Amino acid sequence: GIGGRAGPGMDDPGTDVAAVIMVMSTPEANAVLQRSGLSASQLLEPFAMVQDPGILVHTTGEPYKLQRFQMRFQRAAEIREASLEDSERQFTELMSRLDAAQPLAPRSAAIAPWLGPMRAALASQLRYAEHSGNDYPVACLFIGAVSQPQLVSAFNGLYASGMPPVLRDGLCDPSLARCFLLLDDAAAAVRDAQLGKQVLQEVGRAFGASACHLVAVNSSDAPRSQPHACWALCAVASGVDDKETPPAGALMSDTDARELGAFVSGPLCRTLVAHLQQRLRQLEAIVKEKRQGLKNTFRSWLGGKKVSSPGASASGFGGIGLAASASGGGGAAAPRYLSTSIEAHMRQIADYAFFLADYSLAHSYYRSAASEFKSDKAWRHYAHAQEMAARCLALHGGNKRELGEALDKAVLSYLRSNTAAGDRAARFATAAILRQLDWTDYAASRARTREVARGLVNQSTNETALLSALLLEQAARCFGSFAAAPMHRQYALYMILAGFRFLSCQQRRYAVRAYGAALRVYEGRGWDAIELHVHAALARNYACLGMADQSVGFFLRLLRNSAQPAERQATFLRELCSIVSQDPRAEPMAELPLPRFRNGTIRVLLNDNVQLSPAAGAAKPFASAFTADGAPVLSVTHPLWNPLVEPMVPSAEVSAGNWLTGRTASAASARLPCAVVGEWVLVSIEVENPSHLQLELQDVRLRCEHTPGREAARGAAVAGGDVAADGLRAAATDGPLDIDMHHLALAPGSVARLELGVRPLAEGGLRLLGVDWTLQTALRGSHTLELQGRRLNSTKQQRMGREYAFSQSLSLAITKPMPVLRARLEGMPASLLHGQMCCATLHLKNDGSMAITGLQARVSHPAFCVLGAGACAPPPPPPAPAAVVAACEATVVHWRRECPPCAPALDLAKRSIPLPSGALQPGQSMQLPLWVRAASLGVHDLHIVFCYEPEAPSHLLKRRISPLSVRLRVAPSITLEASLRPAHSCPQTAQHVLALQLRNASEGARLRVAQVSCISASWQLQPLCRGPHALGTLLMADECTLHLRLSPAADAVFVPAGGTVAKDIADARGDLHSELRFSPGPPTDSRAVPHCSFFERHAAPPVSSEGASSSRGAPPPRDTKASAPTASSPASVLVHWITEDGGSTGQIYAQGLRVGSHFAREPSPSRSLYSRPSPSAPGAPAGPEALAQAVRLAITCDASATLGSAPVCLLPVTLNLRNTSDMPLAYNFSAAVETADTSPEAACRSGGHDVWLGTTRLMAEWLPPNGHVQLHLHAALTSPGTIVLRGLQVSVCGWRDSEGAAHWVNEPALCAGPAPRLVNVMA
Repeated sequence: GIGGRAGPGMDDPGTDVAAVIMVMSTPEANAVLQRSGLSASQLLEPFAMVQDPGILVHTTGEPYKLQRFQMRFQRAAEIREASLEDSERQFTELMSRLDAAQPLAPRSAAIAPWLGPMRAALASQLRYAEHSGNDYPVACLFIGAVSQPQLVSAFNGLYASGMPPVLRDGLCDPSLARCFLLLDDAAAAVRDAQLGKQVLQEVGRAFGASACHLVAVNSSDAPRSQPHACWALCAVASGVDDKETPPAGALMSDTDARELGAFVSGPLCRTLVAHLQQRLRQLEAIVKEKRQGLKNTFRSWLGGKKVSSPGASASGFGGIGLAASASGGGGAAAPRYLSTSIEAHMRQIADYAFFLADYSLAHSYYRSAASEFKSDKAWRHYAHAQEMAARCLALHGGNKRELGEALDKAVLSYLRSNTAAGDRAARFATAAILRQLDWTDYAASRARTREVARGLVNQSTNETALLSALLLEQAARCFGSFAAAPMHRQYALYMILAGFRFLSCQQRRYAVRAYGAALRVYEGRGWDAIELHVHAALARNYACLGMADQSVGFFLRLLRNSAQPAERQATFLRELCSIVSQDPRAEPMAELPLPRFRNGTIRVLLNDNVQLSPAAGAAKPFASAFTADGAPVLSVTHPLWNPLVEPMVPSAEVSAGNWLTGRTASAASARLPCAVVGEWVLVSIEVENPSHLQLELQDVRLRCEHTPGREAARGAAVAGGDVAADGLRAAATDGPLDIDMHHLALAPGSVARLELGVRPLAEGGLRLLGVDWTLQTALRGSHTLELQGRRLNSTKQQRMGREYAFSQSLSLAITKPMPVLRARLEGMPASLLHGQMCCATLHLKNDGSMAITGLQARVSHPAFCVLGAGACAPPPPPPAPAAVVAACEATVVHWRRECPPCAPALDLAKRSIPLPSGALQPGQSMQLPLWVRAASLGVHDLHIVFCYEPEAPSHLLKRRISPLSVRLRVAPSITLEASLRPAHSCPQTAQHVLALQLRNASEGARLRVAQVSCISASWQLQPLCRGPHALGTLLMADECTLHLRLSPAADAVFVPAGGTVAKDIADARGDLHSELRFSPGPPTDSRAVPHCSFFERHAAPPVSSEGASSSRGAPPPRDTKASAPTASSPASVLVHWITEDGGSTGQIYAQGLRVGSHFAREPSPSRSLYSRPSPSAPGAPAGPEALAQAVRLAITCDASATLGSAPVCLLPVTLNLRNTSDMPLAYNFSAAVETADTSPEAACRSGGHDVWLGTTRLMAEWLPPNGHVQLHLHAALTSPGTIVLRGLQVSVCGWRDSEGAAHWVNEPALCAGPAPRLVNVMA
């Protein structure tokens, strides 16, 4: 044949065209055959194909040997056209018997598995049409039983009464070859061996001895339980499953089969071939005679029309036997060609030549007949002639282009007579279209395959729903069968159309298979609209098929997409609830996407690593991330946790790496966190509603697992404790656990933080597995909790060992009951003016069942807080001064410390708290004063951490932590600028003039300077002149300047520059406190608590997350012990202010004043809070490289990915950018593969992926000071293996100064790239 073979199971172009033998059998013969489960036509069907009959054939040219001969046996009653209703019913039954369970892959076979059976059914239904001359019978086989009397009369009666319509109407050639087969039933109860020969002689005398044959049947010894091998296909084709009907060939022996085969391949085949040769030569002679003559020659030149009147008989060419046909052509009077017409003769010659394998002669006559049919507008005859001509070209190696054109003409001509979708003309066009599949090479002929596929698509519009769906599926297979570049989108599109047509004819099994094949193309490519359509179709049709699990899976995918309208989401959710209510799930659905839990926001809250809830009697951790005043709750996730806690924990425990400090080499060597019996463990997690619906969550609870004490002790020695593989299952019982339940209503698009609690009631181990909930009272969902610390990349060892930072584990050890310290603060204002002091009350109570010992406290801002002892009360008034003048006059009081000050504490933030009787008993409480001074402007989060030991500690929990947080806002009050100059009229070591410039920088506060204090080892403060020195009230933005005298103290010891003094004399002297009062009342003693405490720790830096001091520009610490007082010894000035109503007081400091110095303290709020170094300032960046070093990069993504059947896997990747400087930085970002080499080695070096997807380029984006930005991308991974993610570059291109002006660099500085990230891609 021409071209490549179409595929397995496809027919040869000539196998479905065979010489039809009309079978007529007597009732007695039918009864004989019925004993073996056969019919008259099935008896000889297995032997219809005769290979190498050894017959020499001579048609028109040289004689040739016939290689094979194909016959088809058909009962006379079955030689008629099938109705459309019968055709549709047969197709439906055929599709119901085929297997639709196997899914279709994108690269599925080019030929559908149903195409062979469907084409066979289509061919059987389209047989015996008026224009299909090759289906007309060419011989008649009479079958009778020898036991029947008067067999000759029976045969004559059969022919007269059983003539088919094509013979009765004169369409078929009446010159039929006749053959007679007599059956001798060997299984008959009474059998005469000589009767068969006698009947054979009788019939031979009537019809000719050469045409009559005797065959013995039913000679098997015992009936068969299974069909005979020769007739097994007949049993399958019949599809009859009747227990009373014997198997096909039940009584047939192998001898019977050989005799029947010998009859068909011998006498019957020779008789038929001889008849066809003889009839072909006769018809050729008739055609040649009719072609001659002047009249016919002129008619062929002029194209004259033929007469189309019924029964017309003319002597001219083509006018023999024409009649009107109701269905033969496209017009109302299309011609009907009787067997006596010249066109019928030409067609018969072509058919007989085709049967005899003379394809060249058949092709020439088919072409000649086609031209005659075309001139008569007999479009179905013309189309059939073109289709048969194409078969001849395919069989004798004709031109491929001519073959394709002939089939195209056949299809178009069939459709010209088409009147309705699915009529017989459309069915013939469908058969011709499918015939093109036989001669298409799908691997090589891409263009031809595309044309065939488009022809199938066009023909689908002319067919009924079922055949239209089959044609569309076959067209999709053609588009997906290209070896080089399959057209996947065309494949998926026509699969979806096929699925829609399958649904319209109730073939849901095939519909879901077609939709599933399309989904594998669309899935994961970002085509959300079509993907949602396919998901919806699959979900609903699986539900109709009763496959609830598959339906639920696709409904969950639909709910996972949040871009749908609210009405559609509500419909999907309602349908899912209906399916689940009819088929309840035994386990919660782990894939339920509503709501969406964010594992990255998990916080495990214990009483030892977070502030306790302020609710009285609630022994639960603080669930919210912020306190009532907006301060972030101090917990182990806070960056200040370790710096505050570590100094209070013995170094031995720090080096061991217990769970409290979290300072371990890796997460694998950390101990389990420890919970306490009877205390709540809270899991805080953010939950998001990505839909447009109001979600009602009921019975939201933790899924936990409790292990007894012995197993927990062994588990405590093993680090981490990951969730088991069966983590989705709930524990067999909650055991000794008290788990609370919650009900939550989530508004559309909202995010809420959910706090779920569990309280262990016995010692052992606790594992937090996940969260269970019920959605809309019907859907049970489950989410697995997963938590992992960040990967450490600081050192080479960490990078090589894949070490991770400590993370609060989801597995906990449970110890015995312990004491619980509850701390709360009363009287703490939310805001203060700069320098303002107040006293709050700290309440401490033991809510546990064991006494507390060894209580310590550490504050995050030692310059802000001073923890007192005893009751909270204002300091006692100082003793009366030696000299007090009248009101409104300056008062000078000189107090010298009686003993030198003690050495400053090594840690001003830490203090041990004495307990009554050495322990705080259960239920006992105590109060302590907490002095607070607003040391600097801005918003400050003040944290206090209490560390205490149980009276009887556990080996799992030796000490406990109780944090307390409060937020303080500090507003500007008075700004101070001080300068010290020598007096011109005095020697340099005698007297100096101190100028204090004061300005009210507050927002509406009316402030007044009440007192000025000076602290120095050698100097004393005096008024510059005598007399009253009352100062008025400073309104907002008012300024005033004070000039005071600074003179040596009377008992000061001065030495020349470079001189020395005895150490005992220097130590015997303390600091001189000079108090200069400008308001009525006694002066404030700057030596009293808390004034001296705040003064000593004024320069103390707050505790930072790096563990180092951040002085915030504070002046250097005061030199409390000079080698000896000199004339240039420093002096410190304290300005005491008071509000106009006297309700608030405060102090502003100017420390370390020397002769010739100028001190500016606390400028205006705008500069103190938001100033940045200018380009000319010393703090400006030295260059672009310095800016680039301030940006830190890190990659976050999954450690593994799976390709599966998809050619590309998209891996979500997050690039984290952090600005560690105090100025805004502008950056550029780009993502690209570093090399174009596609080798595996280069892929590993360059990133191992084809392209970065997402936002791959940004220009001049701003990064806020100390800010953090996340860039989200996708890496396209195409091959399995270990992939290195690289190619992400960030460069700094500018910055902003304190005035907000942008400065750009000439060459952007490239930042250090993130650490390479390894991804394991699995096939």
